[in-house]
Order: sequence, then C-alpha cells, then structure tokens
Amino acid sequence: MFHQAVNNEAARRIFYGLRWRSAAAAPLSTLQRRLEIPRLRKSRTASKRRRARVPSCRRTPYRNAPRGITPRITVALASKARYIGGVEVDIRSQTREELQSQLALWGQPAYRAGQILEWLYERRAAAWDEMTNLPKALREQLRQTYALGSLELVRRQGAPDTTRKFLWRLADGALVESVLVPASPSLYGEPSDRHTLCVSTQVGCAYGCKFCASGLDGWKRNLRAEEIVNQTLAVERAEGGKDGARIVNNLVIMGMGEPLANYDNLLKALRILNAPWGGKVGARKITISTSGLVPQIRRLADEAPQFRLAISLHGATDRTRSKIMPVNKKYPLRELTAACEYYQEKKGRMITLEYILIAGVNDGLDETAPLAKLAHRLGAKVNLIPYNKVEGLPWARPDEAAQRAFLAALVRHGASATLRREKGDEIDAACGQLRLKTEREMAGHAMAMPQRERSMEAGRDGLKEEIQSGD
Repeated sequence: MFHQAVNNEAARRIFYGLRWRSAAAAPLSTLQRRLEIPRLRKSRTASKRRRARVPSCRRTPYRNAPRGITPRITVALASKARYIGGVEVDIRSQTREELQSQLALWGQPAYRAGQILEWLYERRAAAWDEMTNLPKALREQLRQTYALGSLELVRRQGAPDTTRKFLWRLADGALVESVLVPASPSLYGEPSDRHTLCVSTQVGCAYGCKFCASGLDGWKRNLRAEEIVNQTLAVERAEGGKDGARIVNNLVIMGMGEPLANYDNLLKALRILNAPWGGKVGARKITISTSGLVPQIRRLADEAPQFRLAISLHGATDRTRSKIMPVNKKYPLRELTAACEYYQEKKGRMITLEYILIAGVNDGLDETAPLAKLAHRLGAKVNLIPYNKVEGLPWARPDEAAQRAFLAALVRHGASATLRREKGDEIDAACGQLRLKTEREMAGHAMAMPQRERSMEAGRDGLKEEIQSGD
C-alpha cells in the first residue's frame, strides 16, 4: 500500500514501484527532483548531517527484494485518495481549504486554487480539458485524483408560468428532481429575473408522510455533497445562463427526502453554495425545510451560517399531524416547538411554518385557532400551500373558496399568513411525482420487452414452419 510523503523524513515515506534496480541508494536531492517536492531543511544536529538514504528493503514492506537493492521510483508524490469509503472523491465536494491543501502538496502556487474554483462555479466546466489556463500536467494530476461528475438530464417539464421541473440521473442510475420556480412576473409582463430552486437531498424518503410522492417507493440513499451542489450548476447550464450569468437566486431545500436526515452532506454542500468562491448564494437566501427532526434542528441552531428554517407542519395538533406525518409520533409538537424556540433564541431568525391544505384532513376552520396560537408563540409566518395531486393517493386540494376562508380565519386570529400562488401544477410538481412516474414507465417498458420478444420469437417459429411445410 502506498503512503504519502508528509514530513522531513520524506525519503522514508516515498512510494516504491514494483520494478527494481541494483544501484546504490539515491541521495535525497535526487529523490526530491524525482518526486517534485520542496528541498528539505537539513537537521542542525551532527548525527543527522549525513545525507538521507533510501531505507533498505529490509525496513520496507518489500521484504522479498534482494538485499542491498533499492526500489526504483516510478510514481510522483502521492495524491489524495481517489476513493473514500469506496466512493470516488468528486472535486465539487471539496472546500477551498481542502483544495489548497492538496495543491500545496503538489508544489503548486496558491493562485491555482482560485483558477480551478472559477472554472467549477463561474464557468461551470464539465471536463478537465476545458480548464485551458491550467498546465496540462496539473490537469492530469487533477484527473487522476478527483472525479468531475455531472448530472444527466432525463426529463424537463415546463409550465405556462415558466416553472421548470428537472429529472436527473445520478452516476449509479438513481433519479432525483429539482424544480426552478420564478418569482412573480416583472412589470409590463416581462419574465421575472429572480428564481428559486427547490433541491433534493435524498433518493426517496424514509419518513413516510402520507400525502407525499417522495417516499412511496421507500428510501434508497443519501445524496453526496457534490450531487446536491450539482443540481444548482446543472439547472443553470440547462437554462443557458449567458456569460456565466446566475439564474438561481434563492435555494429551498425541500425537494425529495428529509434534508436534516442527510445533515453532514447537506451542510457541506450549502457551505460550498454559499461561499464567495462557490455558488455565491447568500445564507439568508437559503431555506432548509424539515418535517421536524428535533435533534438536528438544535444542532443546526448552533451552526454559524444564518440559513433560514422552515417546518413542514401540516397539522397544528398532534391528533391531526400524526394522521399524516409518522415523524410526529417520535417528535410530537411539544418537543418540536421547544427545538424551534431554541433555534430562534440562537439565530434570531423568523421561522416559516409550511402548511399544505388537504381537503377533509387539515383544512377545517377549527384548525386555524391552534395554528395561529403556535405561530404567535414562535413569532413565525404561516405559508399555506394548496395540495398538489399525486397519482395513486386519495388526497385532494380544497377548492379556492375553502382556501380563502382558511386564510381569512388565520388572519382574524392574529397570525401572519400567506396563501401561496400555486405554480407547476401542470408538470407533476409535487415532490417525487415525476421521478415516480418515470420509474413506473421504465418498469412497464422493461416488463413489456420480454412479452414482445416472445411474440417475435413465436412469429419467427411460425414462419419457419410454413417454409418447411411448403418445401
């Protein structure tokens, strides 16, 4: 196994190839030139003034080499492991500090990190060879050390209000969704110049909300940091931002999956998207939504970035909420409320309570008083969202009159509330709906293929019999 030269005894930690030469050990200066590492400072002690020698093969793992013969150096200074935990390391999962550390080990000047990051996040490079102001040797080192992954666009749907839904295929074939939502149109009917991107954090979902399409086929896996970051970059490439112009102004982390169940990958991705060298999206323009994971809410409160928090509430009493959200049985409203109060105490930021209106489930006017009381206690704003119909589920949205009546009752109780102007209803915009529809279509085609093949085989056999009988 190869090890990395990291200290003043570099000659003892160089990489040994599998080819051998019968020659005296090379002096340290020769090894430095071959390894392209900085000249080491000589020790001041008399006992260490002798030139360092490559250790004999008796001190190395290569014990079968002939005595007195040293390994021939055939590789350059070690790169960071290309795989961590069996997963290929993608360069878009690296922070600026991590990248600078690797470049320093390669003896590269500090400004190279800025050049690479510009290619990744401003020019949105999809291949190493696009980075034309980097030396070819450095590009090859990057290629050998990091993956430069991208998402494959499977489907794109558009609504009349210019909402766009994207279905992406990941490297392992899994499908995830992103939704680009425009703000209200500008004056004089011009398209809006502000857009919010709804981002996914998991393939599927394990929390089983009864009204949601994301978890109908269960949970598959968490998205890695670069897969979250790449949704933003892929949308901007797909929508054709001119000359690197930004399209995504706000991020809402409320796509497929429970964001806080993928806490570490999510926070690393958001730091990259928030960084001035990365996505350049302000922390206060990033909203993390959760179904109510109490420990993670408290942990998020202790983080430095000022990300916004939204609670997927959908029920103002434990009785109503437990009917449609199993997570409420583990973290009931009392515990969730306490965690939200801790978040506000630490952050001083307003929390948003997301409330999907489902006909006959949580849209009764008797729900408005406890909802207004909770919002007042938390100093929160209530965002009412008419339900998006999901194929195969029995739920429906209330009619517009019922929606307006619910909003009016909330306001009378003193709550700050808005009724979301529905967007994307024509394009399977509910979380996980397009993915589920596509996977079922693909499964149907896969099942139909053997039947078609059997029919064709039967046809060929019949034709063969006719030919033989004709003979």
